[in-house]
Amino acid sequence: MLFRLLPKTFSGSRGSLRFPSGKRIGMVLLIFPLFTIVFLVNWTFLLLDEIFFPHYRFKKITKSVFIVGVPRTATTFLLESLSADHAAFTGFRLWELVLAPSIIQKYFFAGLLYLDRFMGKPLRRTAALFDKLVFGNFRNIHNMGLGRPEEDEVLLLWCFSSAYLGYFFPEVAASESLIFFDETLTLKKRKHIMRFYYRCVQRHQFVFNRKNEKYFLSKNPTFTGKLNSIRLFFPEAKLLYTLRTPYRTIPATISLNASIYSAFSKLPEKYPLKSAIKAGIIRLYKMADNALKSWPPAQQRIVPFNLISRNPETELKHIYVFLGLPVTEKTAAAFNAIQVKANQYKSGHRYNTNTETDELEIKTELDFIINGPYSNDIG
Repeated sequence: MLFRLLPKTFSGSRGSLRFPSGKRIGMVLLIFPLFTIVFLVNWTFLLLDEIFFPHYRFKKITKSVFIVGVPRTATTFLLESLSADHAAFTGFRLWELVLAPSIIQKYFFAGLLYLDRFMGKPLRRTAALFDKLVFGNFRNIHNMGLGRPEEDEVLLLWCFSSAYLGYFFPEVAASESLIFFDETLTLKKRKHIMRFYYRCVQRHQFVFNRKNEKYFLSKNPTFTGKLNSIRLFFPEAKLLYTLRTPYRTIPATISLNASIYSAFSKLPEKYPLKSAIKAGIIRLYKMADNALKSWPPAQQRIVPFNLISRNPETELKHIYVFLGLPVTEKTAAAFNAIQVKANQYKSGHRYNTNTETDELEIKTELDFIINGPYSNDIG
């Protein structure tokens, strides 16, 4: 994948997101050396894990929850609502995904954060400043921060197999194949990539959930194309599938992707790759629908957008019942606080719903969702 994508860093077409504009060249000169350094450091420590902590591989993942759904379906809101219960859930935060995929790095940074509390929290203040400078206004679309729970698709960057590569290498078939993972990659490649991911989860559990008392919690819209592969490696996993009307998710994703593309390239138009994004979201809806048919009903729950965004208190209680977790007075109070916050929330993501998407085509392709059993609750 590395050698297939690197020659595609630039394109001679002026209408391409990979055209060598000043911004594109600048981002390549910044990201390539930085990524290479972090890549080499992380892999050095990942290999050292095999010497000093080889028994981490015996760590079984017996309790896991995967939040999936196409983009803009409240997956982040659901992740943050559940991960706030530290007694019931554990999962990756951004600092761990980027700077500490190995056990040794986790112990090192966890030690630093422990000491930071006794030193007036200078590291946390520095991290807050970093978040503000690097993520800036993008946090109005997707709330990001080094200390926040984040999509562990990031881990697959370290084996150069992340669907996120499509943002830096748009319009390239090789990167697009990683989005539709289960349909486009061979079983051998899928197993190879998912085995790396599984080892990363084992490392997290080894450090942060040694006794398997908590659910491992993962949230990734990109995993919507990996549901069959998840089932291969996490056969006991529970699935929360967030569902929202494609009339909203498709234009919202087109807008979201434009914001991400603009970080790496000069946009040739306001909403680039509209048709490809629309087709991709339609395909992911269909892939998820087909994959869910092979998951046992007791291991999956559909979470309609309106229910989790407008009435999260009730929906979170249903999710706890689904997961076999008790709703204590403490969690009930937390759910109520989330409800109050949801009632006051206004999204900072402003986008034009008319992004030249053909609603007739959407209805034709996704009528099983638009007029399906959850049609009144998907927004």
